[in-house]
Amino acid sequence: MTTTTGKPLTLMNPAYALRELQSSFVDNSGIRSHITSLKLLNPANVADDWEKGVLKKFEQGIRRLWK
Repeated sequence: MTTTTGKPLTLMNPAYALRELQSSFVDNSGIRSHITSLKLLNPANVADDWEKGVLKKFEQGIRRLWK
């Protein structure tokens, strides 16, 4: 794909694009983040114990954990 001005564009899978963004965010700010789920598609995204607890609460319908 190219823009109307001729600049080439690359289509990216949204999860891949987010991982790329997260990687550069760590480099620039020192803040770490990652994609995770209780139903893993990628074993590299395994949730830690805290994340598992929060994800289970979301599954139970809790939408807000802090006030």
